[in-house]
Amino acid sequence: LDFGSTRSYPDNFIADYLELIKCASELDRRGILHYSQKLGFLCGLESHRMQEAHCDSVESIGVPFASTLPYDFSKQKATSEIKNLIPVMLKLRVVPPPRESYSLHRKLAGIFLFASKLQATMDCRKIFHEVIDERNRLIKSE
Repeated sequence: LDFGSTRSYPDNFIADYLELIKCASELDRRGILHYSQKLGFLCGLESHRMQEAHCDSVESIGVPFASTLPYDFSKQKATSEIKNLIPVMLKLRVVPPPRESYSLHRKLAGIFLFASKLQATMDCRKIFHEVIDERNRLIKSE
């Protein structure tokens, strides 16, 4: 059992991370940089190459949520694309990633790999927007 998978995250982290993924799905690099700084992935002093590598890695995660068609995880490239960017990001990183990201990114990597192994196809964009809409509805009702 992976008890790290039961970890909860602060509301502001969830809200900003959802915005980060939304920006990734829209290929909005300015938004990716904004939310990455807000979340603590970046501090604003990074080199252009580091910013590019970071945006590339975040965009890789956003691909399933950008597709207007059901996404075929058997063809996903996010794990290999991010793996190839890790040496650049390790070398050029100015600040460590936020603590929350370690467990969250382990979960995301596991989900991507599991869905790939199952050759799953799903409408990730629709599900993502349903989650955002439901979260917004719950926030308004509080």
